Amino acid sequence: MTHDLLTLDWWTAAGQRAAYTALAALLPLAALLIAGDVDVLYVLLVVALALLASLATSLAGLPEVTGRDTSPWIAVLVRVTKTSAQTLAANLVGSVVLTDVDWHITGTAVAGAALTTLVRTLMAYLPETPTGAAEFGEFELAAPALSAAERTHLEQLHAALADDSTPDDPAVTALGKILT
Repeated sequence: MTHDLLTLDWWTAAGQRAAYTALAALLPLAALLIAGDVDVLYVLLVVALALLASLATSLAGLPEVTGRDTSPWIAVLVRVTKTSAQTLAANLVGSVVLTDVDWHITGTAVAGAALTTLVRTLMAYLPETPTGAAEFGEFELAAPALSAAERTHLEQLHAALADDSTPDDPAVTALGKILT
């Protein structure tokens, strides 16, 4: 994986991830900055440390560069976890360097970074997923096998709904897919 460091693809992917991590670290702190709970130096230090932590994490390998595919939900979970950890580390180091740890601010920053990453990745392109896009609705989860009684009950429910609704009703369509 160290040979990847010499490629433009690695630096592009790592830089993009670092920029997103810095943004995720900045957004919750910007609100605290406006409220007067933190100072500008603290925010700049935490954002810079989060960016560096992201670059350091990228040294372990980037799926979009190495060609490893993963499911979209795993990709989101990994990104949220990494960004939360990177933001936590940046806040703790920033707190220690400048002041004592303020757990309210640190917690707000970490939770905000996790939420920012979750929202962004649910809306964004995820290069490590098989399709390359975060269209979660297109991925089907394997349903457990239905017992005969469950199948009969769902068939009756499907028939009743089909009689009382329009042909393109999403509930009727979903039940029909389950039963096929």
